[in-house]
Amino acid sequence: MIPKIRLFYPDLPIAYISLKPTPARAALIHQMNETNILIRGDIESLFPGVTFINIWPFMLLPNGLPNPDLFGPDREHMNSKGYAIWTKAVTSYLESV
Repeated sequence: MIPKIRLFYPDLPIAYISLKPTPARAALIHQMNETNILIRGDIESLFPGVTFINIWPFMLLPNGLPNPDLFGPDREHMNSKGYAIWTKAVTSYLESV
């Protein structure tokens, strides 16, 4: 998708928000973190001018598990506390471009 966007809008700022760690997928946390690392590496090496917004560390408890207080009853979709983290991260990015 990024190459297509760059074709028509070469100077458009683009940001990618990392995968979020969720309690519903806690068993996959290591694979999800590795996926974020790979995506970040690809973005940095293949797509200059694209920003990787890493929300991962802000959604974990000190023990490294997803913070259940940031999610609704299904343990997958964020509640207002989770979205507040995203809002802060995205706002910070938007203020920088």
